[in-house]
Amino acid sequence: MNKTRNSIRKAIALFLTMAMILGSGVLIFGTAADPVAWDGTTAAGFASGSGTEGDPYVISTPAQWAYFAAQVTAGTTYSGQFIQLNANLTFNTGNAADWATT
Repeated sequence: MNKTRNSIRKAIALFLTMAMILGSGVLIFGTAADPVAWDGTTAAGFASGSGTEGDPYVISTPAQWAYFAAQVTAGTTYSGQFIQLNANLTFNTGNAADWATT
């Protein structure tokens, strides 16, 4: 009887572990949702927002980050304004041969 209970517990634990891994979007064998590297372009502005605490500027892509960087380089300080990073950004792939020169 104890062997059967232990087998059932192990099966349930394995099932729950797999459900958590798959449910989180992490796939051991890769995924079609792998991040796309930055293509070197600069966005025309932020994704959204007005820079206030209640409505921060939102950065969702590497191109929007490049826009932000260009604005700061040009002298915009954004002092007293709010900026929200809304996503993980990928600026290059893991393969150095694919890295842009920009």
